[in-house]
Amino acid sequence: MIARALHQSMARIAPAIFLPALVSALAAWNVQAQASLFVPSPGGPVKVGQGPGQVILADLNGDGNLDLVTQHLLARQVNVLLGDGHGHFAPAPGSPRSFGSMPGAIAVGDLNHDGIPDIVAARADQDSVDVFFGEGTGRFNQVPGSPFVADPAVTARNKRALFLVDLNEDGNLDVITANGLRSGFSVLLGDGHGGFSPGPAERISSEPDSGFHFFAFGDVSGDGHVDALTVINGPPSGTGRGLLVVQYGDGTGAFHASAQLPSPLPVNPRTLALGDMNGDQRLDVVLSYDDGKLAVLLNQGDGTFTPAPDPPYDLASHDVGLLVTDLDGDGTRDVIAACGSNLKVLLRKGQRLVPAPGSPYRAGPGAWFTAVGDIDNNGRVDIVSSSFEADVVNVLLGPPRP
Repeated sequence: MIARALHQSMARIAPAIFLPALVSALAAWNVQAQASLFVPSPGGPVKVGQGPGQVILADLNGDGNLDLVTQHLLARQVNVLLGDGHGHFAPAPGSPRSFGSMPGAIAVGDLNHDGIPDIVAARADQDSVDVFFGEGTGRFNQVPGSPFVADPAVTARNKRALFLVDLNEDGNLDVITANGLRSGFSVLLGDGHGGFSPGPAERISSEPDSGFHFFAFGDVSGDGHVDALTVINGPPSGTGRGLLVVQYGDGTGAFHASAQLPSPLPVNPRTLALGDMNGDQRLDVVLSYDDGKLAVLLNQGDGTFTPAPDPPYDLASHDVGLLVTDLDGDGTRDVIAACGSNLKVLLRKGQRLVPAPGSPYRAGPGAWFTAVGDIDNNGRVDIVSSSFEADVVNVLLGPPRP
C-alpha cells in the first residue's frame, strides 16, 4: 500500500519537476546548435578532382560572386569552378587545366592591370613558374614566355611557398617562390604586362641541413616595405630548437637581415601566419608546432617577437595550416587551423584565443588548406577547405548578421 501510494505520488509530481528541466535542457541544446558560427553549405562538399591542395577564392568572371581555384599536385592540374553566389560551384570553361609538371603551389592576382585575376603556378620539380592570363570567363591562357625561371637550380622537391606581392613598389605584382627544404627564396619582378625577370635570390642559412623552412611576407617593421619572415624548423633529426628569422625589405625587391639576432623558438615549429593580434597596428606571428601547440608572438617593433601573455593553445594536432582574419566581425583577428580531419576556429577574446561556437568543424580527410570570403553574399565570412583524400572542397557558411 505504501509503495503504491508513493508511486502514485511520484507520478503526479515528476512531470512538474522533470518536464520543465527537460524542456530547459532541450532549449539550451537547440540554442547551442543554432549558435554555431559556421554551418555546412547546402551546395557542399564540392567535387573538384583528385587530391586537392591549395584552395583560393576570387571573382574570376566579374559577376560579383566568388569563384574557386584548386591546386592538384599529383593529378598535375589546376581546377576552376564558378560560384553562383549561393554556395554552389560549377566547372568553368576549359577546366581543369592540365600541366606538364606538378603544380607545387598556386596564387591568384591581376598581373597585367586589366581588372581580371590571373593565375601563377610554381612547378614542383624546379624553380620556375607558369603564368596564365584570365579571360574574364573562368578560362585561362598561358602567357608567352612562360614558364619563367626564378632560380636555375633544379630540385625535386615540392614547393611550399608562392606569394604575389609588389616588392619593388612599382605598382606591379612580383613573384616569390621558395622550397621548404632550401635555405632561401627566389624573386621574379613583374613588368605589369605578364612578363617577369629574376630579382634577388635570398639566402636564409648557410647550413645545408637546417631543416624545413616556412615563410610569410608583410610589413612587420612599419616602414611601408614588405619584409620576409622565415621559420626554420630545426635539423632533420627533430631535436633542435627552431628559429624565427626577420629580413627587412628595402622597396627594391631585396632584403636585409635585421640587426637583431634570430628569435629562438621551441622545438619543431611548423606553419606561420601574420596578423595584428593585439590591436597595436603591428603584424604579429601566429605559429604552430609539431606537438599541436599554437602560439602567438607579439611584434615588438624592433625586429624581435615575444610570446603573448596568454598560454599556447592546444590544437591536439601535429600539423596544421593557418589563416588569420576577422571571422566574427568584431574587428579583431581570429585564427583558422586546418588540422587534417577538422577545422578549428579560434576567436580572439581579450587576451585569449577561444574556440568559436561549433568548433571544431568537420573537414578532411586531408584538410590542410583553407580560404575565406563571402561566398553567399550575406555580409559574413565563409570558409572553404580542401580534402585531399576525399577529392572535395568543404564549404562552411557564416550565418547572416541579425
